[in-house]
Amino acid sequence: MPRITRDLLILTAITSLVATLLWSASVNASPQQINTVYLPMIISPIRVSFLQLVSNDSCDTNFSNSVLSPATFAYGIKQLGVSTTVEGGIDQAWRLEWSKDGQRVSDLDKSGVIAQSPEQVAMTIVYGTNRQCGGALPRGAYQVRLFLNDSLYQAATATIQ
Repeated sequence: MPRITRDLLILTAITSLVATLLWSASVNASPQQINTVYLPMIISPIRVSFLQLVSNDSCDTNFSNSVLSPATFAYGIKQLGVSTTVEGGIDQAWRLEWSKDGQRVSDLDKSGVIAQSPEQVAMTIVYGTNRQCGGALPRGAYQVRLFLNDSLYQAATATIQ
């Protein structure tokens, strides 16, 4: 018997067996099971834009143009901000973690949950009492890392000279 014919016979036998098993399972199923429709869950990938850094020389909300990492800012800025756009991450926990000169500064961290798609995740750090904008941010290398569900997605570095 030619191989193709034999393979077709095997495939036909397997298909018949599966159809028989499915039929017998549906005959023995309760009405509640038959009325329940199960749809496949489609998982779309989470897309995150590049982290963009912004600075401001004053305490108002007018920021300069955003720049990508690594960024260098002149000493004297009073605000350093970061933002990104997350698409497809509804109900995902996010966290921005900050380090300065390689040392974690957990007081600057911010977290939340993605509520819509797309959603902008953003924050600004300042130097002053009670997290109020005041003096110039100290010189150094600031690193911000974006986590989604405790997985690192991106990191960006800004140096204040």
